[in-house]
Amino acid sequence: MRVHAPTDMEKQTTDMATLPTPPVPKRAMESPQTIATNPKRPTPPVLIIIFARADCASQVLNMVRGARPTLLFIAQDAPRLGRPDDIENCRKAREAVLSAIDWPCTVKTHFQEKNLGAGKGVAEAIRWFFENVEEGIVLEDDDLPDPSFFPYCAELLERYRNDTHVMHIAGYNPLLRSVSKDSYYYSKFMNCWGFATWRRVIRQYDYTLSNWPQLKASGLMHAIFPKWFPRWHFTHEFDMFHGHDCNNWDSQLFYLILSQGGLCINPNVNLVRNIGFGDKATFAQNPWSYHAHRSTEPMRFPMQHPQFELADPRAENEILRKAHHLQPLRYLLVRLATPHLKLILRIARFLRFY
Repeated sequence: MRVHAPTDMEKQTTDMATLPTPPVPKRAMESPQTIATNPKRPTPPVLIIIFARADCASQVLNMVRGARPTLLFIAQDAPRLGRPDDIENCRKAREAVLSAIDWPCTVKTHFQEKNLGAGKGVAEAIRWFFENVEEGIVLEDDDLPDPSFFPYCAELLERYRNDTHVMHIAGYNPLLRSVSKDSYYYSKFMNCWGFATWRRVIRQYDYTLSNWPQLKASGLMHAIFPKWFPRWHFTHEFDMFHGHDCNNWDSQLFYLILSQGGLCINPNVNLVRNIGFGDKATFAQNPWSYHAHRSTEPMRFPMQHPQFELADPRAENEILRKAHHLQPLRYLLVRLATPHLKLILRIARFLRFY
C-alpha cells in the first residue's frame, strides 16, 4: 500500500470549535429539505472539496445544510502558479462556505499552502478525511445532491460496513433509466460525482498504480474485459496513470476497485447532478456531454435491496457504451474532436447567436 504523505508545507489543518446553535425560524424547521434528510440514522461525516468556484460551492453547502451533519470537513487546494485570479477566487470560495455554516457541528479544514493539482489535491483531501473518520460522504464543489442522497448513503454505509466486497456507494446513476425494481444495483464501474465509502477502502488507494504491471502481465484484463475495445481502452488508461502524475484521481480509485474484484453501488434514480460543466471546469468543459444537465429524483424509503450481490452484465455493457463512450466509431470521433473542443464551442455559440 502506498499513500501520499504530505509535507509540512503542503498541509495546514485547522479545527474549529463546535459552532453554537443558531435560532431556527419555524419556516426553516418545516422546510422540505430538512424533512427529507431527517432519517432514523444520523448523517455521516461529510467532506466538501472546494477550489475557486464560490457559486458552485455555495449551492453544495446549501444542500449539506439540510442534512445537518455533526462532522463537516472542508478541503481546498492552493491557488495555481501563474493564475493570479485564483488567489481571489479561492478566497471567495472559502469564505462563502465557511460563513454559511449555521448549524451546530464540528468543522475541520485542510487548506493547502502549495497547489497540488486536480489529481493529487483531491486524492490528498480524501486521504486526510479518512484519516479522521471510519466512513463518510465525499462531495466536490460541483456535485449537487438531492436531499435524499444523505439518508441513502447513511443506510448503505451501515448495511455494507463489514462487507469488503462492496467498496463504493455512488450518488450518480450513469444510465438514464432504472436497471431494476430495486433501489440500487451493483456494478464494477465507479462514479465519483458524490459518493460514500469507508476507511478500509481508501487506505488501499495507490495514486501511482504501483502494482499495475503485475496485473497487466497476469492476463486478468482478458477476464475483466472480455471484449477487446474496453480492454484496450482501460489498459491504455492504466498505462498512462502508472508512475505518472496525470492530474487525475478517480481512475486510480476505479483501478483499486477493479483489481480487488470489488463492487460499486449505483442508485436506480439519479441522486447527484454535476453543476460544473463549462469553461471554468478542469475536465467537464463540454456542455453537451451525455452527463451534463442531468436532473435528480428523490430516493424512496424504505429502500428495496437487491436479492443477489452481483453486477448485471447488461447494465455493465450499457455503462460502457453510454457513460464511457466505448463504441469504436464514436470513441474515434470524440478523440479527434477533443483537441479542438474550445473552437467547436465558439463556433456553436456563434451559430446559435445568429
